[in-house]
Amino acid sequence: MSYNSKDNEQKNSLKKVLRDNGIPVVDYVEEMHPGEAIAEFIRRSINENNFTINLISRNSLLSAWVAEEALLSLNYQEVRGQGYVPCLLDATIFDANFVDEARQELSNDLAKIRQSMIKRLEQKLPISDIYERFTLLTQLRNNLENLIGKLRSIGCRDLTKPGEAQKLAEDLLKMARNK
Repeated sequence: MSYNSKDNEQKNSLKKVLRDNGIPVVDYVEEMHPGEAIAEFIRRSINENNFTINLISRNSLLSAWVAEEALLSLNYQEVRGQGYVPCLLDATIFDANFVDEARQELSNDLAKIRQSMIKRLEQKLPISDIYERFTLLTQLRNNLENLIGKLRSIGCRDLTKPGEAQKLAEDLLKMARNK
């Protein structure tokens, strides 16, 4: 399950419904190995499981790692036919102005990181710990409309509707039986 930690309450609620229905859930808090790189954990989790559930919200789409996981999962779906289930927690991501607002927020974050990088470089200090985040956020800012477009075109499960989490669990069980 891919999510932003700010959406922890919704994640825990869905995880409980899924587990109560016998569906195992991989949660990085429980499954990530000590010292394992986030990128490696994401790839391993997607490779080792039949489905990726991506909790989509403003928070998750402003997170470089969650957005990276969504793009990777979409790619696995297209190339390998692996299950990808985007679940909407926040309908505002489809508002006409969301991409522009999010891009501005990402640009502000990038400017702060860039300033830190410049200061460190002036002091001849390494920047490797923040360079990866800078790169991921830059890619996210530059490709956000493509991600939103893909999510819009494949459709998202709307978890803001009552009973939708239970319906999702039932549908996942059907999908697993058909695999």
